[in-house]
Amino acid sequence: ALCLVVLASTGARAEVALAPKLKLSLEERYDEGTLLTADTPVAGQLMTRVSPELGLGLRGRTFVLRGTYAPNLLARHGSGDVTLDHRVRFDLEKRLSRTLLLGADAEALRVSDPISLPRPGFGLPQAPVLYLRAGASAQVAFTRRLQLRGRYGFEEVRVQASGQEPGLLHQPSVELTYLLSRRSTLGVECRTQFFLFGEEQALAPSVGALWDYRLTRTMRLDVRGGPVWFRGADGQSGLAPRLALALTQRGRRSEWSVALGHDLLGASGLEAARWADFASVSGGWSFTRSLRGDAAARYFRNGPAPDLGMLPGTADGRVAQGYALGVGLEWQLNAAFLLRGTLSRIQQVGPGTLTEPGSMTRNIVSIHAVLTAWE
Repeated sequence: ALCLVVLASTGARAEVALAPKLKLSLEERYDEGTLLTADTPVAGQLMTRVSPELGLGLRGRTFVLRGTYAPNLLARHGSGDVTLDHRVRFDLEKRLSRTLLLGADAEALRVSDPISLPRPGFGLPQAPVLYLRAGASAQVAFTRRLQLRGRYGFEEVRVQASGQEPGLLHQPSVELTYLLSRRSTLGVECRTQFFLFGEEQALAPSVGALWDYRLTRTMRLDVRGGPVWFRGADGQSGLAPRLALALTQRGRRSEWSVALGHDLLGASGLEAARWADFASVSGGWSFTRSLRGDAAARYFRNGPAPDLGMLPGTADGRVAQGYALGVGLEWQLNAAFLLRGTLSRIQQVGPGTLTEPGSMTRNIVSIHAVLTAWE
């Protein structure tokens, strides 16, 4: 229904450009690791993954609409298990006037291996996961310098284990920004988080400041922070800090980013809300027009909200932490064919049940071949 409204509002005489997308990704992977579960350890295995990606984009004078679907067929040769996962993505931008921009996006993933989930700050459950994310936004430009943006976000994580409840997060927010100069933007943000996990509920409103500063032509600093008031249904309450810092650089031959933060997060599939520390460093380099390398490192630590086990020396058995390291090299043979090799290591320490993030070590070597027909 939303797509029909957008297309109808463009007018009968507006030109709409179609952009089909078709990719085929083949991967051979050796996953050497041990998942310490309540049953027996799972040793390393050789795996084959086949993943076609189908998509369609529509672009008009005042709107952009994109959607993709990618099934993932994964065969584990050591155990003989075969799984089929699914990924669906959608996003829309619609400009109603020179001063009003609307947006919507949604994503649904069913994954057998949760390391592929975009979940910064969380440990990994040891069971298949259904992940849903959706959002809608509106941005109004009062003047060239003053802008107001409202957004509603929703997340759901369901760990597909027997009797496991889904974790839900509703997150509306409003931010007001003012362009101080060509380089600097200052603003305030009001956000409310409503956490649900079965019958467990929690509420966390927050007020914060944001600062966006362009250090150079290619380097940008984004800082957000403020207090969060947390109140759980079980009487657990308190004041927690919120901080997010991102430094990015995008050049012609290289790009890199550094991010770190502390916040309350929900939709983990573990409990209603958790505090989380997270930090990451990543970079990519183009050695030639066809050869590119990249590397990344990520650290996380989290525990029960609002601050149980957060300070050094106070951690208990409910705090999880870990890191992930990875390097990759890709070769673009031509416009349609790409080869990529990756090495990665994941280390995680935490409670060891089926749905809590347990102790885990994985070393993964993989080779990807990607064939692009249209993009």
